[in-house]
Amino acid sequence: MTMNTQRPTVPGQSGPRLASAPACVLTQAATPYSAFPFLVAVIVAALVLCETAYAEVIFDNVNNEISGVEPVYPPRVAAQTIQTDSQSRLLESVTLLMSNPVAGNAVVDIHEGSLWEPLVWLGEFSPITAFPADLSLVVFEGSTPLLLLPNSTYWISLRAGSGDFNWAWTADNSGMGPAFSLTHGTSDVGCDGWYPYNNYPMQMSVSTSEEDVVTMSVAQVASLSVTLDLQGAGTDPFAIRITGDNGSADVACVDAYVQPDGSVGQAAQFQTLAAWGATVLISDEEIIPGESYTLATEGVPSNPVTVETSRWGDINQNGFVNLEDALLAVVLFQNGNSDAQADVQPCGGNDEVNLADLLIIVQIWQNTANFPTLCGTPCG
Repeated sequence: MTMNTQRPTVPGQSGPRLASAPACVLTQAATPYSAFPFLVAVIVAALVLCETAYAEVIFDNVNNEISGVEPVYPPRVAAQTIQTDSQSRLLESVTLLMSNPVAGNAVVDIHEGSLWEPLVWLGEFSPITAFPADLSLVVFEGSTPLLLLPNSTYWISLRAGSGDFNWAWTADNSGMGPAFSLTHGTSDVGCDGWYPYNNYPMQMSVSTSEEDVVTMSVAQVASLSVTLDLQGAGTDPFAIRITGDNGSADVACVDAYVQPDGSVGQAAQFQTLAAWGATVLISDEEIIPGESYTLATEGVPSNPVTVETSRWGDINQNGFVNLEDALLAVVLFQNGNSDAQADVQPCGGNDEVNLADLLIIVQIWQNTANFPTLCGTPCG
């Protein structure tokens, strides 16, 4: 896909209209946009007083000169990207420079996405102030702050349930904040068929906080264990909850908490990030081969992580158990080496690879042995 570098022509302005882009009929073409900057500056000054509770504004261009508006009405959607830096943050509020000439309702959708389009819907923010008939600042907030991961692209979309809305844009490509981005887009069919541009951004302000955010990632996966990496700077205690795949009869009942020693139990254990450590190895009878689990924190916001354990006996972790795995097990056995993936017998392993492990891996390869039959399951 080739990203467009200019918007369609604004009535009263010169410039090419892109043949591939949807026509944008500006409902306020006759409005003298040059009269707005003073009003915007006054509103921004008042807004700053309300924003002091937030740690940082990561995107802001609302005080730039207004060049036009992007119409939004069902099902037409307009969106602006933000591109985060190396820090995790909590998205607290989104402020749009917009108007509502025909009464209706609208929300702001947050998507994680690529540079070209929104992909994964994360949540929606609702307006906390009334929609204005003329261009003014409208603040949107979520029921809870939304975690923004480092080095990621997010799309802030204005979606109307009814009525007509206008979202201001500017031909001034300057802006403030570590997440400022020029890329924006429109869709005439409700978040499908996006037309991205990398010039003349939408006008908005995005406020975040940085306190007590934990970022989880999967460091290593085996058939009977999961290792998490934890990062953050907060000092509040949190628990790590683990749930099994609802679609699997073998683990759907799993709904428990990681314990300080890496085992799994019913009691929520709240610890600080320093107490949990940078890595957490989770291993217990609830973790079985070839199943999917979701891990999330309670007490401190984080990104949920979904992980699938590898197959039982899949030593090279390529998704299959075959002759190659059996030969690898022979080498480990001959050299007296231990390997978590090859240590399959007894069911929880015994920290060595021996003849019993070799026989089970061959049986798994020949489909005459499987973990649920020999070892049971959490929900069996």
